[in-house]
Order: sequence, then structure tokens, then C-alpha cells
Amino acid sequence: MDQSETVVGTKRNNQDLKADPANGIAAAEATADVHKSENKINSDTLTGRWLRPDGNYIIQINSISTTGQVDAQYFNPRPIRVARAEILPDDNLRVFIEFDDTGYEGSSYDLIYDIKNDVLAGNYYQATYGQTYQIAFIRLKE
Repeated sequence: MDQSETVVGTKRNNQDLKADPANGIAAAEATADVHKSENKINSDTLTGRWLRPDGNYIIQINSISTTGQVDAQYFNPRPIRVARAEILPDDNLRVFIEFDDTGYEGSSYDLIYDIKNDVLAGNYYQATYGQTYQIAFIRLKE
């Protein structure tokens, strides 16, 4: 994994996301109406590498099947085993990723794609501590 990749600029300042990941969540919620007409599963929409700016966490989305199954990998920064990853039925383009690795059993991401800002935002459930955090991922430059 090449850590020297740079972040693609979004319509919002990426520094704002680093300072407050909840900004990405607010943006995702604010654009929900846009998603209702544009949430068709398209393998090009979400494929690629996504960085959580508050840490060195990366989601790699390799592909999405027509049935909504997502081929995904997760790095923190070492690989963490993904138990399941899928697009959930919703009015938004919603991605669910659950982990099955030592220290991560049952932990998961529930993310909504904000097409306007090219951000995946939502919740991270940390099962070990039973806590949920609002987070956001921004797309990494190819």
C-alpha cells in the first residue's frame, strides 16, 4: 500500500473534514434527495480507495456486483478481515461493511455516499467498546 497517495479535492475543503468528520455526515444527509434519483448501483461510482482523514484507515472497494455484494478490503493500516460488505436497500447509496478479525469482531461501517461531495459518511460501530462514532471517508487519487 502506497501511503504517498494524495487526496482528491472535493467541493468542500478536505481540511474541514479532517477537523470535523461530522461535516461529511451533514453533507451526506443534506444531499439525500439527490440520491433518490441517482442511487443506481454502478461499479464505477464507489470503486477505489477511500481514506478516513482522522486516521490512517483505508477502505478499498474493488467491485460491486449487480446484486449489491461489495468486494472490499480494509486497512488500519494492516489488513483487517472483512466478513461482509454490501449495498443496503435504502433511498441513498448506502454501504455496509462488517469485520471479522481479532479485536474487530462485529465492528462495522454503515456509510452513505454523498455524490455531491464525493464522500462516504456515516457511522463506525466499535463492537469491542460498544461505541458508535460519526466518521467520513474521502476518495484517494488513483
